[in-house]
Amino acid sequence: MEQAPFLRWAGSKRKLLPKLIPYWEASGCTRYIEPFAGSAVMYFAINPQNAVLADTNKDLIDMYLVMQRNCHAVYNEITQYPCSESFYYQLRDADYKSWSACRRAARFIYLNRFCFNGLYRTNNKGHFNVPFARGVNRKLQSLEAFKRFSKAIKGVGFYCQDFRRTLLMAEKDDFIYADPPYAIENRRIFNQYGPSSFGSNDLMDLANMLTMLHEKGVKFLVSYAYAKEFSVMFDKWNLKSTIVQRTVAGNPRNRKRVKELFISNIKI
Repeated sequence: MEQAPFLRWAGSKRKLLPKLIPYWEASGCTRYIEPFAGSAVMYFAINPQNAVLADTNKDLIDMYLVMQRNCHAVYNEITQYPCSESFYYQLRDADYKSWSACRRAARFIYLNRFCFNGLYRTNNKGHFNVPFARGVNRKLQSLEAFKRFSKAIKGVGFYCQDFRRTLLMAEKDDFIYADPPYAIENRRIFNQYGPSSFGSNDLMDLANMLTMLHEKGVKFLVSYAYAKEFSVMFDKWNLKSTIVQRTVAGNPRNRKRVKELFISNIKI
């Protein structure tokens, strides 16, 4: 049974899962690796027995690790927080680095729950700066949701590291699902992570590493917004396209349907 999304995440591929999951099923692999984890909707949908989830977002990975070990403590902490705009900004702007791991995890989940469109964006100093989502009647997750989430990630290996290090962990017959942030040179796409976001040089490194991994016997699937430079870099693999609705814009009328590409060394 699919794990309902616990985190809200801009760029989540939840609506594309029916088109993504067949690649995993056709791979015949047993270990799943995701170097750009985010909310990891693909992982929760397929529920593999062996998985590695990694991301450069330290607050995100720290939250996963705490929830893996002690979700009850995080729940007890977060239920003390009022659901209000003023408290949101108080928590967002707090100097939280010296807080306990449990309290930092609760902060992350609270901000994710009440921020605008599930965005994760930082300023040049690395401070989370997404505004409160006004006009949305949203509540904190239930204890049961916390427990389900914790149970679903019990066997996962979590790593806070660059995607290159994660890809080097892959071995023959592993399956990699890479859903990288959109390269910042493509100005039509919203930049989520801040000043050190994924760029065109990173995209080239990803393409080169996938060639190496293919020769090693690793199966992979990459999803990415259609861009000319992207299709050229990956044109030797199996390419498929689909249409997806972008959800970042505040006004639903501005949420455009755009083309998404799937690149894989697996034929579907």
